[in-house]
Amino acid sequence: MRAIIVLLFLLLPLSVNAEQRYALLIGNEDYPGEVGRLTNPHQDAQALRGALHDAGFEVALLEDGTQTEILIAVANLSSKLKRAGDEGVGFFYYSGHGGSAESSGIRRNYLMPAKTPIVGAEQLPVLGVPMSSIIESFSAANAKAVFVVMDACRNTLPWTSEKGGAADKGFVPIQTRSGMFIAYATADGATAPDDGLFARSLAREIRRDGQTADRAFTLAFRSVAQQRRGDRLPFFSPGLLEDICFGFCSTINEREQELTDASPTAIERNTIGDLEPLRLDTKANRIVILVDLSSSMRAHEDLLKTTVKRLIESLDEEKKFTVIGFRDSGRFVFLTPDSELISTTMENRHDAFKFVDDLVLEGGTGTYSALQVAMRTEAEAIVMLTDGEPSDATQAQIVSDITTQNSGTRQLFSIAIGNSTDNNTLVRFLRDLAASNDGELITIKR
Repeated sequence: MRAIIVLLFLLLPLSVNAEQRYALLIGNEDYPGEVGRLTNPHQDAQALRGALHDAGFEVALLEDGTQTEILIAVANLSSKLKRAGDEGVGFFYYSGHGGSAESSGIRRNYLMPAKTPIVGAEQLPVLGVPMSSIIESFSAANAKAVFVVMDACRNTLPWTSEKGGAADKGFVPIQTRSGMFIAYATADGATAPDDGLFARSLAREIRRDGQTADRAFTLAFRSVAQQRRGDRLPFFSPGLLEDICFGFCSTINEREQELTDASPTAIERNTIGDLEPLRLDTKANRIVILVDLSSSMRAHEDLLKTTVKRLIESLDEEKKFTVIGFRDSGRFVFLTPDSELISTTMENRHDAFKFVDDLVLEGGTGTYSALQVAMRTEAEAIVMLTDGEPSDATQAQIVSDITTQNSGTRQLFSIAIGNSTDNNTLVRFLRDLAASNDGELITIKR
């Protein structure tokens, strides 16, 4: 059967009419018996074709593409994005078999072309399509944004790794590129069933207006996590430099607040009743407040401590809370033993205020470790105040891992303090982290 390429055109929605949107969807089912035929990739690609069509994309659909056909289709998409320049938005989706192979000590990911008798991982570098080439091609286009979605690594592939496991069937994470959003339908090194769940969930969220693309993926992943048992959960590596939404974007900034600190008089007094409460958009009754105690916080120590107190001041009596200060190397300071959440009584507020006053700022920023600690508590919401670059993990790893582990269990609020509000990269990271976990970004500056 010859590969089928279908092009669809339509007018862009009014909210994105300055963008030029192009998508390439590949669904490979036609594999030889020694590889294993699939049943859902054509439907997967078709489901996303309709959703992206409605979102204003010019869509190219490739079914059962060979190695040459896939490479040509990728080159065509890259050329369109290159011509579009800063207004180009790309979307690449692949559903089919895929795997990874090690060469010169480095494990790389490969798509498996249709009709190709690849019987082992050692053949992938010759007969497969390297994901690294696809990523490089899109990166060179210098587009506004490119989404790369890998719905591959099917568990029907009859391979085993050299040690008898399934490692060669799975993909390994790819380093995030600036302006690129890379998503995987299953955990790194794992396989996924040929059930169409990921594509259906993503198509549904793409059609939903008024949310960022990051949020659309997060909700799709959450839906998959709720329906798929075990650890084979989707994850992503965000690298977008600005907000993109698939539908109408009129409410894209609806959940971002910009607040100023309390008056100097209030900072000096720091007593209960004198501070303007800093209220969060949450119904959670159990809240953990994470406070960055790194040395960079010294430049705005008063602002930090006052903001923590404003949070505590805002808590209603029925709520429970605790405060955890964090530095690098797993160093923590706890308000309560074992991070126990306590009632918001007047006495407990006084104790918390004194605890905050005595906090010492030194060391680095162990953001990832702090979030892990907070997620082991009974918190329904986590509020993190920080001003610095994480020192214990990359920003992309933190967003991806925490969102996957959280799976919608808790809200996560990010509060950028002081000079960090002028750091676009950091603010983007904190916004992504909050938006991916049903929270919001708040910026606090003088």
